[in-house]
Amino acid sequence: MSSPLAEQLVEAAVAALRRLAEAPPAAEATRATLVDVRARWPARPLRVGIGGDNPAVRGIVLDAACGGAFATRSAGAPPVLIRRGATTRFRVLRDGGAAEERVHTPADSSAVDVARAEVVGRQHELAGIERGIPGLVLARPRPWMFWLWPVRWWRRWRARAALEAREQATAALAAAQQGLAQLEARQVDPVGARALFLADALAARGAIAAIEVELADGPLPGGVEMIELAGANRAEADVDAVLISTRDGVLAPVSGSAPVRVGDVAQVIRALPGFLVHARALNLARRAVDRLDAARAKLDGILRQAEIDFDVRVDRVEALRVHDPAALRAQQLEQLQSKVLGQVATIMEHAATHLGTELAKLAASWTELFARATSTEHLTAAVTQIDAQWREEAKRIADEVRALVTSGIAGSAHDLHGELIAPLRELGFAEWGRRPAPAVAPVALLPSLSNPTTARWGGAAEWLVGLFRSFESRREDIAAKAEKRAEHLRTVAQAELLDAQPLLHATLADTLGAELDAAIARHGAQVHEQLAATQAAIARERAALAPLQHARDVAAEDSRELDDRIAHLEAELPGTAAASAAARLSVGSIAGAVAG
Repeated sequence: MSSPLAEQLVEAAVAALRRLAEAPPAAEATRATLVDVRARWPARPLRVGIGGDNPAVRGIVLDAACGGAFATRSAGAPPVLIRRGATTRFRVLRDGGAAEERVHTPADSSAVDVARAEVVGRQHELAGIERGIPGLVLARPRPWMFWLWPVRWWRRWRARAALEAREQATAALAAAQQGLAQLEARQVDPVGARALFLADALAARGAIAAIEVELADGPLPGGVEMIELAGANRAEADVDAVLISTRDGVLAPVSGSAPVRVGDVAQVIRALPGFLVHARALNLARRAVDRLDAARAKLDGILRQAEIDFDVRVDRVEALRVHDPAALRAQQLEQLQSKVLGQVATIMEHAATHLGTELAKLAASWTELFARATSTEHLTAAVTQIDAQWREEAKRIADEVRALVTSGIAGSAHDLHGELIAPLRELGFAEWGRRPAPAVAPVALLPSLSNPTTARWGGAAEWLVGLFRSFESRREDIAAKAEKRAEHLRTVAQAELLDAQPLLHATLADTLGAELDAAIARHGAQVHEQLAATQAAIARERAALAPLQHARDVAAEDSRELDDRIAHLEAELPGTAAASAAARLSVGSIAGAVAG
């Protein structure tokens, strides 16, 4: 027996699982669930578990399924499994031993079975017709609800064909029931014989773990197995639904709430095929929802972790940036201040040495010129030569000292470069190829040598006096003046060089600052390139994750749709919903929810 609603529900579950099976992280588990759902849906028999703490009360449903009392049910009685079969047989399963099978051959009951099947078919036919007729047509409104009577008359007129079919179906059902009653009245009671047979089986020696009962006839519909939930069966039984037997009828247990009444025993047994079909459909759909939700959660976790990893990778690159270059510049120059002073002192020492050496050479050349003079004309020529060469020599010396200082500053900046950019290297900065020499701003040094004045060796008065002096006296006087002038040049130049020391500190600091600024700019370009490469890689990886995101979204949508379908069927069949939900829980925890 099938149902359009159940079929549609299972088809929707299978379609959702098939779509989800295309997502690699969830494919294997989803395919396993899909295979199981597709295999279980058409599988027969349908199985119902009968629970209740009191074995005698459980026996009410079991006996009704068999068509009468089998044997006395008492505490400790072995659980029973009942199914339809070609012959009536009992299979006794003993603890620690082989199964024992006994066959009972009752009177032929094929006519009764045919009649009973006809009654069941007529009942379903009548129920199907009545579901298509509005309730107002079948039930009379109250007398005082006068406004509904014209509506009822109009609807009954429109449903006259359905009402006629209902009358025919009712008459056919009554005739089938009457024929079944006549056949059953003429049949020799098979139940008593079965009861004696089962009693004999139960009296056999040895501990009995369970009894499987196969019936050739009886009220239990074909394709249905009824399992008593007692002993180990309470936790191990694999059933489509769980029902609780009570003296007042059959209930469906509800976890954490009051049980739902399903109906009278006879009514429930007759309805078991349709009841269990819907219960199985609900269970399979719920299992599909569980798989969808688990896969969606897994996919969502993968995608969320991927986005976290993307953010971490971007943040890791962003953390390499120098966010406050000015502060880093001030920090590094402050740390290198003592080394700047030391480097400038070394540069000053070299410059002073070179300056003193060159000025000494210049003074020696002057002295040599005067020493070689042998006449007044030679002295005059020497003075003229010194005056002619003085400016050029002074500028040469100043340029050499300036070049020495400039190269010294550049060399110092080069030597301090590694320590200068150490924080950048900690941030991943790397330099490739040959680094250009540091650019040093021009340094103004030795103004007395850079812009020398013409020497003054004496005026007209000194010249008149010189007419009356001897040559030697005049040469000695001019040589003394040259020496004095050379000493003055040394004193002034060295003083000017010392005065330039703070300027050299600033120049070296500025050079280092410019070098650090350039390194920060190059590091920023590297970070920008690295960030662009990282973002491009993330974009590719995010695009590769698009199928997973689509699968997650589809799984979420399918889960919501299945939940809606399940809720719709549960609203129509609350007892079936409760019984099927109970089958999905631990049977041992709910089988005794209602005491007998």
